[in-house]
Amino acid sequence: MSQNDLAEVMAIERVSHPEPWSEDLFQKELNDPARTCYLVARKDGSLAGYAGYWRIAGEVNVVNVAVAPPFRRQGIGRALFRALLSQAVREGATLATLEVRVSQEGAIHLYESEGFRPVAHRRGYYQGTGEDGLVMLKELSS
Repeated sequence: MSQNDLAEVMAIERVSHPEPWSEDLFQKELNDPARTCYLVARKDGSLAGYAGYWRIAGEVNVVNVAVAPPFRRQGIGRALFRALLSQAVREGATLATLEVRVSQEGAIHLYESEGFRPVAHRRGYYQGTGEDGLVMLKELSS
């Protein structure tokens, strides 16, 4: 992901999340490449989706995965997610974690099918909605 992708990223972000990140937050993430990694997927000339993680002491925390509505159910989210985890392994990460809204059954299914397992349930984790969060974990291997 680059600064040039932000307009398309923001359009996807707004329709994908009940509490979308701001453009300023994405810019701060991109300005800190030692701590973050963001990938984008393009299809037919359009930005179809993006995913990113934070690096934390040999681990990664997946913080955002989203696919534009016209490109959903085409395997783009899974491909992005796999590419993101492959990058983490190349960087030497041994563990990946993420938080997901309990209502996001499709995302939970994707994560479980990629080897993540639930390890904690956080009541009221999402501040704006009070929705519970599910913490998931996967041990990574090279």
